[in-house]
Amino acid sequence: MTRRLHRIALTAMILLASTATLAADTLVEKSDRTYPFSGQTFSLNNVNGSVKVGSWERPEVRIQAEKRVRSGDRQTAVEAMKALRVEVTNDRGGLHVKTHYPRKGNSSIALFDFFSGTKIDASVEYHITVPRGARVDIETVNAGIAVANVEGGFDLETVNGGIRIESGAGDLSASTVNGSIKAELLRTGSKAIELNTVNGSVQLSLPSTVRADLAVRTVNGRIRSELPLVTSESGKRILKGSFNGGGGFPIKVSTVNGSVTIDAN
Repeated sequence: MTRRLHRIALTAMILLASTATLAADTLVEKSDRTYPFSGQTFSLNNVNGSVKVGSWERPEVRIQAEKRVRSGDRQTAVEAMKALRVEVTNDRGGLHVKTHYPRKGNSSIALFDFFSGTKIDASVEYHITVPRGARVDIETVNAGIAVANVEGGFDLETVNGGIRIESGAGDLSASTVNGSIKAELLRTGSKAIELNTVNGSVQLSLPSTVRADLAVRTVNGRIRSELPLVTSESGKRILKGSFNGGGGFPIKVSTVNGSVTIDAN
C-alpha cells in the first residue's frame, strides 16, 4: 500500500508539473539601441541565448537584444523580466555588455518552484553590429556564437554551443566544450591562434601564404591539412609542422571527440 501511495503521489506531482508547464507564461521584450564607439574592443557576457555579430563602417555599435522569460506563474515571469537586465558601459577601451539574470534561490526552493510551476527560464539573444576593425570578445554558456566580417581579432568562449567565424581577420582564441568550431580567417594577426573543444570538430581556413607553426591534437577523430605542411611529427592523434617555413606564430588546435581540418581560403 505504501509503495502504491508513493507511485500515486509521484504521478500526481508529475501531472501537476506538466499542467503548469502547459500553462506557462512567456514574456518577450525587445530593444534596439546604438552607442558611440571610440575604443578597440567590444565585449559581451551572457549565459543563455545566442550571440551573432556583424560589422559596418560606422564608429558605432548597434545592440539588438531579445529578452525572453518563461514561468508557470505570470507574476513571477513579470518580476523575472524586471530582473533580467542588459548593462552597457562605455570607456576608453571600448564598449562592454553584461547580462544580469534573476537570482536563483537554494536547492529546496528551486525544487518547490519546479513542482509548483514557478520555475523560471530566462535568456537573452543578441544581434550585434560593430565597426569592422573592432576586436570582439564574447563569453556565454548555453548558446552558440557567430561572427562575420570582423577584422580586429577575437576571443570567443562558450560551453554548450558551436562557434563560427566567417570572413574574419586578426588574432583568434576560441573555446567550447560541447560544440564544433569553424573559423575562416582572410588575414591573420601576429599572436597565436588557439582553438579548443571537447565534443566537436574543428575546421580552420587560412590564407595559403600564412607563415605559422602548427600543433594539432585529437583523441577520437581524423587530422587533415590541405595546406602544404612540412611535418615534424605525425600520428593518429597528433600533427605538428610548419606552413611556408614557419616562424610566424603558433597555431594550436585540440579536440577529444572530433576531427580537425586545416584548409586554404
